[in-house]
Amino acid sequence: MERTKIVSNILRALVNVTVMKKGASRGANMLEYVLIASLIITLTWVGINALGDALGNFFDNLAEWVTDRGNNLPR
Repeated sequence: MERTKIVSNILRALVNVTVMKKGASRGANMLEYVLIASLIITLTWVGINALGDALGNFFDNLAEWVTDRGNNLPR
């Protein structure tokens, strides 16, 4: 009877350690996912801002070009 309790306690301790390891690993994986997601969001935001400024400048220059060409048409 005493051996059964000892073996039972050892098995219970092993199960608890295994469960704790899985939880710690899951937490580390979640942190990695959050870091990757924040990097993707940051790069997307920077890209959109850079592209937005470039597109704005492009259309401003295009508008100036069209206006100049329109003003120089023969009448």
